[in-house]
Amino acid sequence: MLRLSALVLGPVLLAAPWLASFMYIRLFYNDLLEVPISTVDQFDAWFTQRLSVSVMMMLSLCLNAGVVCYYMVIWLLGGFVEDQETESFAEMFDNIATPSLSLFTLLLFVREPVHKLPVVSLCIILCGINIVHYFTRTRLISIYNSLPRPENFMYAKERLYVPMLTLTGSFFLYITHLLDKNGSDPMAYFILKAEFANCILTGIFDHMSIVLRAWDLHYKTTDDEFHIDLQLARLDVASDVVRVGLFYYVMRQFWASWDTAMISIYYSKLVFEHMSSLIENFCLIIKLQKDLTSTYLQELIDKKLEDVRQCDLTETNDTCIVCLDTLTTIDVKKGQFDFPKKAYCGHNFHLGCITDWTKKSDTCPICRVPLELNSSRKAIHEQQLEVDVRALLEIDPVLHRELPPRVGQ
Repeated sequence: MLRLSALVLGPVLLAAPWLASFMYIRLFYNDLLEVPISTVDQFDAWFTQRLSVSVMMMLSLCLNAGVVCYYMVIWLLGGFVEDQETESFAEMFDNIATPSLSLFTLLLFVREPVHKLPVVSLCIILCGINIVHYFTRTRLISIYNSLPRPENFMYAKERLYVPMLTLTGSFFLYITHLLDKNGSDPMAYFILKAEFANCILTGIFDHMSIVLRAWDLHYKTTDDEFHIDLQLARLDVASDVVRVGLFYYVMRQFWASWDTAMISIYYSKLVFEHMSSLIENFCLIIKLQKDLTSTYLQELIDKKLEDVRQCDLTETNDTCIVCLDTLTTIDVKKGQFDFPKKAYCGHNFHLGCITDWTKKSDTCPICRVPLELNSSRKAIHEQQLEVDVRALLEIDPVLHRELPPRVGQ
């Protein structure tokens, strides 16, 4: 499923930068036909400005497309990322490329002399906050993996992350006050405020993931159904969807009054920024959901079906009816894949074999008697006894007698 997703979505993501470039060139050409240009100097200035914007847009798209291509290559060659060093490098590259891309995109919207605007300094602050967010999150994950007590983890979280959120929020309020008072380039400043809002959202969702990890440390011995990795992956998907959806809504509010070409650049940046994360987390959810279902099913079968003892195995029933391999309890622990189990119909098989079989059918592979994993053992025995008695009466009518009603009637 993972490689199929990569094969399907990979070409789409690789073609997206070129499609965006084509759309921008089309807007560029339409603008060229409509703009009033009276002198050659005006045309040169206009063309130079548009050309610089085009080059910066291509650099931004190529930078983020490189992140997407990196994930695609890993998926195609090795399946899901399992090597910790490779995964850490990919995450670091993605997180450092994101603020760099934000910086390039913000500079596209500056239409006045730089010395009149604090945009450059604010962009540098924004990139620094994004990078600090990444290292803070990495540090908290390492603490989570080393501390056995949740109260210590929560203490470390409050010491490391709450000041980070407070600092980001303070910068956001300061920028809002500064730009509303002295701002003369509304579009550039609005984009800058939107980037800081994105940074705050990142901090909030990171804080929620930390709370989930603390929950796992506290309840992992009492709540077996709480799958922390699955919940974290779902949270990451929700984070990307909320941020992209929020900025799309904001863009629609200002679409009529702003330059559509510039807005398209910014929205393309948002889409590319979160596309790789969305794909990775969707594939992770599918993988974790499949593993969780398989684990739950195997535990259910191990609990419901009867264990086979070594003394009960003979030449006539010591073969798994699924894989045709020999059954044995020697050097095999209960709950393992090769541990022998017996269905209520009397057939024997490996625990793992019957688990894989029940994903396709809920009946015995030989006699087609329902496995009845959701019924009680007593009810199943009573049903099987009734079936045996009725079969005996069909063979010898002399034994006919009134049978008790069916179980459940």
